[in-house]
Amino acid sequence: MPGTSAQVRARCALRAANSHALAGDEPACRRRLDDAYGLAEPPGAPGAVTRAAVRATEARSWLWIQPRNAILLYEDALREWPRDQVRDGGLQQARLALACAGAGELDRAKAEGRKALTIAKQTKSATATRELRRLGAALSAA
Repeated sequence: MPGTSAQVRARCALRAANSHALAGDEPACRRRLDDAYGLAEPPGAPGAVTRAAVRATEARSWLWIQPRNAILLYEDALREWPRDQVRDGGLQQARLALACAGAGELDRAKAEGRKALTIAKQTKSATATRELRRLGAALSAA
């Protein structure tokens, strides 16, 4: 749509990337992620989509396509994650644990899950708690 802000276009590209990943369309997912990286803004810009947020979305896409590839992306995203966004950082920590479980790194999945659980309790994050339930199911099935 003409006149749409870079922030809105970046958020749309991220949603589309996740949708393509869920559908198993890796090339389309990569194209939308490239779009989002091109629109990402520096950390600290109010309401902006940052590279860390794009990196986390890329990791989430890989979590669905190939979990082993998501691990390094989540690690990078967490290193860059704004310290004042504790709740969302905890969510990314929980998803890192899921990626580790999906890649068969069960001991690491448990360790990352414990870190995420501490943050989820502190911030009362329902989304991180939901992801940790998925982790529990994955670890029980392993």
